[in-house]
Order: sequence, then structure tokens, then C-alpha cells
Amino acid sequence: MSAAQTAQILADSLSMASKTPRFVLSARVNGPSSSAAVFQVFSAAVAGLVRPGSCWRIEVAGLQSQAATLGNNLSIEVRANGSLLATDVVSTGTTAQTDRGWSASFLVRFGALATAVRSRSLMIVRGQTAGGRTLEGTLSSAPNDITVSVANSQVDAACSASVVDCAIYEDASQYIDIALPPLVFNGATSLVNWGAYGQLTLPISSAAVAPALGTADTIAHTRLPTASGADYASRYFFNPFNARAVGVEPSTLPYPKNATIFYVPISGNGRSSASGSIACQVREQLTLGSNATGWTMPGTHEHSGLVQPTRFGEPVAEDSGPSQMVICQFRALESSVVPFALHVAAEAGATTVSIFGRVRHDPNNVPLSAGPYAGTTQHDGDAVLKVARGAKFGYRVRVVDGVATLEIATGNLTGSAWPYGADKVQQLMAWDYAPQWAAGYSFQFRTGLQLFDTADKFQGAGELVYHRLSSVHAAPVMWRAPASVYPLGGFDLTLPVAVVGAGPPRTFTASGVYVSDAAAVVSASTNAPLSAYGSEFFYLDNADAIVFVAPSNGATTTPQPPNTANTNPRSSNSEHTRSELVERYSGPGAQGSDWDSGIGGRFVGQCIVDACAANSGQVTFAQIHGQGSPPFVLMVWRKSSNRVEAKVYRSRADTSSANAVTYIVKTGVLLGDTIAYDIRYAGDKLVIIVNGAATTLQGDYAEGEGPQLATGWAGTPVRFSAGAYHSPDTGVGNVDNRDNPAGDKTQVRYEQFSIVHPYAHP
Repeated sequence: MSAAQTAQILADSLSMASKTPRFVLSARVNGPSSSAAVFQVFSAAVAGLVRPGSCWRIEVAGLQSQAATLGNNLSIEVRANGSLLATDVVSTGTTAQTDRGWSASFLVRFGALATAVRSRSLMIVRGQTAGGRTLEGTLSSAPNDITVSVANSQVDAACSASVVDCAIYEDASQYIDIALPPLVFNGATSLVNWGAYGQLTLPISSAAVAPALGTADTIAHTRLPTASGADYASRYFFNPFNARAVGVEPSTLPYPKNATIFYVPISGNGRSSASGSIACQVREQLTLGSNATGWTMPGTHEHSGLVQPTRFGEPVAEDSGPSQMVICQFRALESSVVPFALHVAAEAGATTVSIFGRVRHDPNNVPLSAGPYAGTTQHDGDAVLKVARGAKFGYRVRVVDGVATLEIATGNLTGSAWPYGADKVQQLMAWDYAPQWAAGYSFQFRTGLQLFDTADKFQGAGELVYHRLSSVHAAPVMWRAPASVYPLGGFDLTLPVAVVGAGPPRTFTASGVYVSDAAAVVSASTNAPLSAYGSEFFYLDNADAIVFVAPSNGATTTPQPPNTANTNPRSSNSEHTRSELVERYSGPGAQGSDWDSGIGGRFVGQCIVDACAANSGQVTFAQIHGQGSPPFVLMVWRKSSNRVEAKVYRSRADTSSANAVTYIVKTGVLLGDTIAYDIRYAGDKLVIIVNGAATTLQGDYAEGEGPQLATGWAGTPVRFSAGAYHSPDTGVGNVDNRDNPAGDKTQVRYEQFSIVHPYAHP
């Protein structure tokens, strides 16, 4: 460092001083020879000048000369009211030289925790040495003076300090106005009624002095903002526009009007008893004033929010990794293990952040014994969504009878409730928490900002803007089981969900969830087989009709593993989500669970297409399917032409659309009209009747020779199926089972059906 560079420190300080009257010291001295161990002490009187939230900088620089090779280290101490706050050691080298430059810089922040919750001030001193060490110190009250001493830590007569500069000044750009007494909302609250939600946990501890950790301070729900106003706000939880204070420390983005800010400094010294991390977080209270009440897995529990992460920790170590915050979780009152947490991670310098869910498998951290995550106690969701750094996104965590799903909404988010007017809604994960978490545990949602960054690897703070928040709890919905009216003992049910489970007795496979009267189950609360199963995808309505629902964003059969570009499970050979009963034949001549044309079958049904997904031009409501993957006959209602078609595949070897022949069976069938059909198949003859109109296919297929049937299907194992089969159409809209409008679905209502085996044509 040259003499000119050293002098620039003072010039910069004087420039800062011109912006604020709180410049208290700018001095230069000529250092004596090394015969004196401490060769300079700078003292600044700051009594009455330090305002709460103000930040002060201490700059020390010098030129060191030495004639020998013994070397010298300089020791720098910062004290307030005589108490040592921090030290730094500067090496001036081991070679003979003249005017070797050195410098040290400190930042002092006063009164950042001086609120009604914590009456004393906190002073933090930070400095960076060549080795990257962070220097910190604390003070129980605002100081009357600050002293800086520069000393030789190795006495060497050949060394001297030619010049030492020191500047002590307030840095107005770092000022935080925390406005003692605490911020007052004056009746104007944020968009979230926090007082009706629960208790607030702070990232500070009144019982400990930083950097030591203590039990986090909490704020009762009665002091949180409500429609009628409340008295609590602080640097960690505030509404910047409605609060009395202005000049809040700038975020990376402008603060939005009427939002709620959660702020967690990495140097915070408060933690909950169950976690070593620090948080500014609201804990749900089902009974306000009590933390002892939670919800259980049965029923529907939904938690949604519209958020905007605006600040992440800044890495200071090569192995820091990404800065991570948790913005939502649900926790068990009876276990310190967190079943679910929504993470947001930011790599240093990246323009995007990653959003993902994290699942803990067992309340006692017992590794799973089976399934795709066997041997593990936790896993991150298979799908990771990236959004622009600083962008808003919505989330919804939904727990229905023990099955939890995580959805993320992105785009132009302006709505007041989920999905906030999103352009896209994507499901990132689904997890079945039974049987491990099903019995003996109760839960609470928590929201806000929990920071996983540690002071040895990060500096700065995390910050999160909350625009909206909602939690809804409902008793278990008593979906009426179709098997209570219809004999379904000979069927499996395929559902449009791809839930990964924790193991027996549930059977969740790559092809979705199969429910039968034999083994597999889906209900976390009852472990009920198909004979007692009903859900939002398969239930009886008030007229005893079976309702099949296939959401366009649902899962499909034989899905590929989800990834960052494919956030819903999706098939390599099908984009069709479905809620569908699949026949399991067990009579004479059964081939596995199928029958063939020698046995014959008749399928009579009456259904109504209630809804056709926006991205689809058709609904498949019944079919004859070959054993394995090949379809044989698809019964389709087409939206554009209001007609019922039979799509017949010429051979089981080629399942492409080019290999299918479409026959128009009935025209003039509108959405909501009754479709009464009769499908008869035996030998080489197929008869399809819809609302009295019949199409007969018989004999070997030949191009251009009328409705004929390929004899290649003779003797091939097949089965009947019925339900709602969502079939995306190229040219109509999105052909995939993701990024579709929220709530979009295909729905079919069955008023009656029956299957007969064996069957022979009259």
C-alpha cells in the first residue's frame, strides 16, 4: 500500500463525514521506533452520538519499515469503555523493506436489538484479516468512547512504524432505524392477519449475549398485527410502509407495500430448543395462546403462501455451499424430527434459486427398510424448481389423510388466494406419511424464515417477504365408497397420483397407486381396501353415481423420474392421467387376470362426461385393453364435434395413432348428455352400440373395405376398463400432464355398468 493509498482512507472518511455529522475522529501520527510495545492509541469520545441502529466504521492503516529480516507483527485492539471487543494481527513480512503498507477495517453496529423484547443494546464489531477471520465483540450498553491501539507484538529494534492513520465515523448507508420504542402499526396492518395465526419466534435471545446461543425470544399472538392493530414490530418482523420508522436497512429489492418482512441475521443468538438454527417464524396455534394443540393426519390440512425471498447469506468459505432457508414446514409436537420442510437455496452469484421439499421418514429417525429410499432417514423431493432470484412464487402444502403434496405457483401472481392467479402450477412432490406418522402424533404448520447458514461459512442475513398466508383445516371428508353400492370385487383402481410411500402395508408402484380388495390401500387413517375406498378422484355422488376425476396435472402410468425440467411424473409412452377401474378376470380360462375372444365379454354402461380438460379435445370413458401395454378399443367423446367415436387398433404390435382406425358411432352428444353404451366382443366380431346407434366390426381388416376387425387380436388376453381418461390433444393445447391451469380436470360420472363373461354373439 502506497502512502497515497493510505491517505485515501482518510479522504474517504472525510467524504463520509460530509454526509453525516457523526464523524468523530480522523488522525494521522508518526509512529515511534519499536522500543515501545504500544506505539499509538486513538481515542474517540462517542457519548451521546451513538443512536440505536447506527453503524460505525473503524479504519486503521499504516506504513511499516524494517531493516532486518526478523519480521514483525502488528497487533490491533478495539475497545469500548475499556472492554476489549476484538483484535486483529497484521503481518508486515520477513524481508527488509521500507514503507510496507498494512490496513484493517471494522464495522460496529449499535443497538440493533434494543426493543421492548430486549432492553439492552448489542454491539457487533466485524473485521476481516488476511486469513478471512471474522472478529466479533459485544457490549451491554452504548459506549462513551472507542479506543484503537496499534502495538508491536514482536519487539525488534530494526522495525518502526513510519505512519499510522485512523478514522472512526458513522456509515450512514448502513443505518437501521429501529425506532425505539418498537415500531407501531397504528391500525394499518399487513395483508396477513398474523395475530389470528399464532406465536412468533425471534432469532434473538434475551438470556444470552451473542455470539453465545440461548433460547429464542417469543412474541404472543396477542401482540402480533391483526385487523384491529397490535403493538409488536421489530427489525426481524415488520411492515415497512405502515410502521412508524423509516430508513429501514435496504433490501436487495424495494420493499412492497403492506407486506410482512421476516429478517434473520446470521449472527443472531436465539434458537428454539429443538433446533440449532435461527429463525423468525410464526408457529401455528389451533387454540390461540396454546402450543399444546395440533392436528392429526386424518382430514385435510392445507397451508399456502405467496412469498418473495429477497436476501440470502453471503458465503465466506470455499466450502460454504448454497445459502438455504426454510419458509414453511409442519412439525410434530411429540418429536423433534421435522416431517416436511419447504427449502429455498441460492448459490453465490446465481441468478436463480432452487425450490424443493424435504421429507423426514420416521419420527425416531429410523431408516426405511424398503422402497426407493430404503436405508435412508430423509430425502429431498425428486423435483427441483428454479425461479428467478427475487421473484415471487406461491406454494401450497396439502396433507389429505396422511398424503402430503407440495405445489408451486409461478408467473404473474396477483391473486389474493391460492393459486394467486398463477400462470403455472407444478407439483414438486407427494409423500405418504403412514404408517410411521399416522398414529400418536399431532402437527403444527410453521411459516416465516428459518436460516440454515452458519457464521463460520456465511455472513449477512436472510430475508423473506410474505404477501399472503392461509391455513385451512377440515375434518376427514367422508367420501362415499363406490363399492358400497357397486360390486367391485373384480377390479383394481388406477388413480392420477404418484405417491411414494414409506413401506408396508401400502403398495405404491411406479404406475401410480393401485387399490384392490386384496392388499393395497391408500387411506392413511383407515388402511381401507377398495371395498371401503373413496377419495376426491373416485367417489359416489348423492345420486349413487360413481364419479371419476382425472386432473390434467395428475400423474400417469409408467412415469419417468421427475427432474428440473419435468416436475410431474410422466410416462415415456403416455401423457394420459386417469381415474379408472380396471377389470381383473378370474373365471374359467383366465390368462393372468385377463380373458380373450374365445371366452368373450360384454360391457354395458351408462355415463355422463361432466368435464373435459382445457388442454384436451377428447375424453376416453371406456376401453378394451390388451394385456400389458397395447390398447385395443378406446371409447372416446370428442369435444370439437360432440360425437362418440370408437378408436380401434389394427394390431397389438403397433400402438401408434397411425395404426388406429376411428369409427364414428354416435353424433350430437353434448357435454353433460347421457352416453348409454354396449360393447360386445367374441370370436372375430366386435359390436359397439351407443345411444341406439350400432357399429359392427367383423373379419380380418383390409384397407378400404369397411368396418372390419384385425384377426391378430383373436386369442389375445384383454380386459375391460371404465372411468375418466384424460387425453391431451396436439393442436388443442399443452400435450403434457404439467403446467396446466390449476383445478383443470376431466370428469366422468357412471350411473350404471355391468360386465358379463363368458359371452357369445347371438
